[in-house]
Amino acid sequence: MVAPAAPRAADARLTWIVGGSLLLATVVIEAVLMSVPMGFSAVAATTSSAAFSAALLVFAFGIRRAGSVTHRRPLGTTAITVLALWTLLSPLLSELLYTPGPDSPALFAYGYADALIQALASLIAVAQIGRIGVIPHPWRWAPAWVLAATAVPTLLTQTFVFGDAFRDPGLLSAVVALQGLVHVGGTILLGVLALVLAERMRRPRTVPVFRGQDSSAS
Repeated sequence: MVAPAAPRAADARLTWIVGGSLLLATVVIEAVLMSVPMGFSAVAATTSSAAFSAALLVFAFGIRRAGSVTHRRPLGTTAITVLALWTLLSPLLSELLYTPGPDSPALFAYGYADALIQALASLIAVAQIGRIGVIPHPWRWAPAWVLAATAVPTLLTQTFVFGDAFRDPGLLSAVVALQGLVHVGGTILLGVLALVLAERMRRPRTVPVFRGQDSSAS
């Protein structure tokens, strides 16, 4: 008879392998975006968003309830789910609200709403992941580290776009490039970390049964 813990551990390991692989896949797809023709860039961007959203949902719910980074508790799981769905819907809403011309009040209002929704969902998610502690210490706070690192260039970008610094295209381009670099680096970090932790779960834990006998014999 197989112990119940064995399949649950295997499912948890599979959860982190699938989730980590999907995160790394988003980086590969985004790299491909730079070399594909313009006609295929929208397809590649949608595929990247779908892979990222799928990774979030895998981490939130786990596979057969095992491996969920929030232990499937409502607040954290809901926050990650909202973030995953919003990642898919946000580009579509931007396209619908876009109107040619220098001023687009609806698009500007949506930009603020988009930033607010992502910020709130991300803050709740990383706080719950760190507090619940499914991921080993100190790596349970890795999502919070990545969020903090990405917050600075994101806020700078918003400030420049809606402020006077928007008139300096070079400065704005540098901040946007920094934002992209931090985003890619954070995604790679979380993806690799998930795979490493999954590998650690696979290693059997050995117990030195005869330690007492060996010490007494010596």
